[in-house]
Amino acid sequence: DAIARSWQQLVWTDEAHYRINRTSLDIAASNDGALTWAPFYATVQGAVEIVELPIFKPRSNVDTISFLRTRLDVSEDGGRCALVFDDKAGILLWIDGTPTPLSGSRCELQLKQGQHVITIGVKRPARDKRLMMKLEVPSGQPHAQWSVVE
Repeated sequence: DAIARSWQQLVWTDEAHYRINRTSLDIAASNDGALTWAPFYATVQGAVEIVELPIFKPRSNVDTISFLRTRLDVSEDGGRCALVFDDKAGILLWIDGTPTPLSGSRCELQLKQGQHVITIGVKRPARDKRLMMKLEVPSGQPHAQWSVVE
């Protein structure tokens, strides 16, 4: 199936917390050397258990947040696909480091060939149970699939 199951979680460290606090949430979608990522796996059903993720507190006027990322492989340029979430509540999305809006619980994409990093910020307490994200690829479109991330 097309549910994302292989993830990385942003590990809470003093340095990562400091960077997120002093810059912006966008830092989590970058390759900043202060950030440490560790494997995180969805349940058999494909759900990410939010309660198990580290919590960051950016600033006093900003909700607490957790970060996940996964990778998507696209076989040729111009591949159209959609990321579909079980619920849009509390979701921030970055594609290859660029903040990307959701339309309802979906995000329509057109991607170049290669590997793309999908980073998700999960605002807490707006969302505290679970998260599921699946990939929809219209028929006739280039092949796209989730990568296994270590």
